[in-house]
Amino acid sequence: MHKILLRYIIIIFFIIPMISIDAQWVGIDMPSSGKYVQTLLSFADYLFAGTNDDTTCCLFRSTDSGNNWEPSNNGLPVSSVRAIIAKGNVLFLGLYGKGVFTSIDSGKTWNQCNSGLTNLNINVLAHYGNTIFAVSNRVFRSTDEGIHWEPISEIYSGLVLTSFAIIDSTFLLGTGGDGIWLSTDSCKTWRKKYILGWSNTAISSIKVIDKKIFIGAHSHTFPSGPFYNSTFISDDGGNSWQQILNKEATSFFINGNEIFMTVSNVGGGLYRTNYNITAWTTFNENLTNMDYLTSIESYGGYLFLGGGTFPGVRYLPKVWHRLLSEITNINDNENINISPSFSLFQNYPNPFNPSTIIRYQLPKDEIVTLKIYDILGSEIATLVNEEKVAGKYEVNFNASSFASGVYIYKIQAGSFTASKKLLLLK
Repeated sequence: MHKILLRYIIIIFFIIPMISIDAQWVGIDMPSSGKYVQTLLSFADYLFAGTNDDTTCCLFRSTDSGNNWEPSNNGLPVSSVRAIIAKGNVLFLGLYGKGVFTSIDSGKTWNQCNSGLTNLNINVLAHYGNTIFAVSNRVFRSTDEGIHWEPISEIYSGLVLTSFAIIDSTFLLGTGGDGIWLSTDSCKTWRKKYILGWSNTAISSIKVIDKKIFIGAHSHTFPSGPFYNSTFISDDGGNSWQQILNKEATSFFINGNEIFMTVSNVGGGLYRTNYNITAWTTFNENLTNMDYLTSIESYGGYLFLGGGTFPGVRYLPKVWHRLLSEITNINDNENINISPSFSLFQNYPNPFNPSTIIRYQLPKDEIVTLKIYDILGSEIATLVNEEKVAGKYEVNFNASSFASGVYIYKIQAGSFTASKKLLLLK
């Protein structure tokens, strides 16, 4: 009896520490002399982390949940990474002072693509449909995978641009001290939108989620204050704003109907809410007020936070990870409509006349294009060209104006692409 009791005690002794360790953020120091991790990206089999190091390698990648990192700097100059995105099988990297670089082999090698860029201080990269946007002191766009860039009219000289997003036909630019600006004519002209009367407002992040605009911002009056931090939401295209949290969001992540965001000021960490923003939940175990959080990404069943930690002298780059299942509020029943992977399904009915349904599913928030091509590869219709949140979707294709024959439908969502054939019989 005593031996059995002793055995259970030993088992409990080992299990309890394991539970307490798993139920918190695990910090991993980065092999970089920079101050913090600026951006994270999950792409193919890799997790990428860009740091603000301007003395050694600034980009790293991992295949083992961030436990080990290898440099991804072949062809890159020494510079601070400000942005990294994926479009199809191409990676785009924005370096401060060095411009834009692309990779077609998952970061093994990089090539500079600066033709047409008149300012190389890249702060933001984004893509919408077939267009890539690079933001420095103004917005540049490319429609040929970054080979050539076209400048778009700047707001005014000297303005620091920090963030960028598109909702429908409205372009949004966040600045480093002059609030948020909107354009409804493809960036030809801009107008400033004041946020609840704030002045000297710096925008740290912009995210479009289900036709709503979220921004993280802070405002201060020089030289002595006061100093404000907040997160705002607009559901009318940026014309009016509502404060939803008195903390400044630095990045966002979507998981089903949940919204996660990182906060870096005092009382910061990771916050979670739902689309209705009815309540906030924090997950800050093993994080401190001195941890500076900049980015958030999912990879291999884990949620990753990027930023820096302050051991006492200066900030050092670090990532934290934690099982996503520990911090999501979505159970198996609620998650039934949220897919575990990207998928494009066969249309139904097939053959069809004149309409058919095309279904696809997304595991996370992505900009989606769904197009129809004829058998020769010519594009004949665009069914979807906008940002979608995670979930399952159905799109109706009406081919009443097309001749009988075989057609192809193709989807692109982030780095995922797929195509299938459909048969129209009249």
